[in-house]
Amino acid sequence: MKKTQINLIIIAFFLLFYKISFALTNVANPVHIQDLIKQGITQYREENFEEALQIFLEVEKEKPSTFVDYYLGLCYKQVGDYEKAKEYFIKAIKGSPPVLDAYVELINILYQLGELKAAKYWLVKAEKLKIFPAKIAFLKGLILFRDGDFKEARKAFKKAKSLDKSFSAAADFQIALTYLKERRLNKAKKLLERIVKTSPTYNLKDFAKQYIELITKIQKNYKSIRWTLSTGLGYDSNVVSKPSETIGIPTVDEISHKSDWAIQGDVKVSYTPLIPMPFYFDSRYEISGKDYFHKNTYNSIVQSLSLTPGYTFSNGIFILPISADYAIVYKHAYSFALSIAPTVNFGLKKTWILQVGTEVRKRDILRYPPGVSPDEDRDGIIYKIFVNANKALYDNNGLWFTRILFEKDDTQGKNWRSHIYGLGSGIVIPINSKLKLIGIANLNIVQFEKENEITIENAQRISAGLAPIPGFPTSPTKRKDTVYSISFGTSYQLLKFLILNFNVSYTKNKSNFKIYTFDRYTTLMEVQTQF
Repeated sequence: MKKTQINLIIIAFFLLFYKISFALTNVANPVHIQDLIKQGITQYREENFEEALQIFLEVEKEKPSTFVDYYLGLCYKQVGDYEKAKEYFIKAIKGSPPVLDAYVELINILYQLGELKAAKYWLVKAEKLKIFPAKIAFLKGLILFRDGDFKEARKAFKKAKSLDKSFSAAADFQIALTYLKERRLNKAKKLLERIVKTSPTYNLKDFAKQYIELITKIQKNYKSIRWTLSTGLGYDSNVVSKPSETIGIPTVDEISHKSDWAIQGDVKVSYTPLIPMPFYFDSRYEISGKDYFHKNTYNSIVQSLSLTPGYTFSNGIFILPISADYAIVYKHAYSFALSIAPTVNFGLKKTWILQVGTEVRKRDILRYPPGVSPDEDRDGIIYKIFVNANKALYDNNGLWFTRILFEKDDTQGKNWRSHIYGLGSGIVIPINSKLKLIGIANLNIVQFEKENEITIENAQRISAGLAPIPGFPTSPTKRKDTVYSISFGTSYQLLKFLILNFNVSYTKNKSNFKIYTFDRYTTLMEVQTQF
């Protein structure tokens, strides 16, 4: 036999061996894979999730499929790796053939992860395909509930129990929670009581009982009317905020930088009914007084009344405070003001609140010194725009806040028409459960619109060879003030109903008009009670 023939025989033998081996492998491999899958399912059903996971990972290497992806998703879900579970459920849906059960699992996982936008996306797809309508409706209710859309959430829960009676108790429980969130306590309580009587599930009954106890406690302890009373002793280094040094005007120099002690008192009463969401209402009345030891002509009483309706939405609240203030100085009416301040509060993440608002305030000064110039008339309308940012600190026991504002004071007297640019910040730091430290700093730049009439008069007086009026520039000038203020305080909860407050503050007004330049510091030691 020739060498060539021998080589051909050897090649033919190897080809035959390869075909036989390949055929045997194709016969044995499916049996091996099926055995592994059965083992994986058995381990999963026996709640040996780690073992099941390893088996299905082995199957995936040898023969991946959407069925295996689905079980890998289930295993990762049970071991707490939701990101991996999400990945495999998406593969099970997008692969061929798609595993329809994976829709429910994926939506549930996205809900658990707080990825509500993605969950809604897959909800829409599942609804179009009419996959497990009752389960999908229930999941839709949970997602809408977390998103703050309680009305639509109730619709979804009602649909779920109408499609499948086995969802009735769980759906009713979730509906009760939506009523609780909306402060419809009686409706929530009535539904929970029905669950206790009819639910076949012990755990659900137990949860319902706990919520009934919570609602009963809220209804018993909630106070729609609250009183705050405070009294204290204060010191003021510059009672009438006049210049620290003499300027040459006797009537001003006589009262400049005069200090005094005063007894201060304050009474506040608020009424905040527990009304169903999305509505909100708060009303407050306050009267405060200051009685100086020596400067009795500056004793004052200020009353204020505010009504604040509001409307809540998913991540915030819109409020419309309307307030009136009336001040009396030394037994005579001094000023009256009426304001409205539409404001929106947005919740950002978990610890931030952004507040954006505007205010229109009508102010009337009811008492002027005899012979005052019309240019000094401070009656007018104040327009304000403000933005506040607040961040909760120390597990919501502390606070950091900052604000910016722009204000236009449109007075009848042109000497007081001005623009104000303001910046402020503060912090509340809890030292322990009873003691808090409070610090606040502000900067306001006040730019007046018109050249002051007295500065124009001074220029004319100098031209005529007369002495200018002291305290004012000698040429036509617009007034500009820069006002700095800083305060530090403590608040100590002596008893449950008794708080001790201490505050010290410093204010400096730096003006290009000497008569308006001053500094001032105050202290206040106060006892406060709330009930």
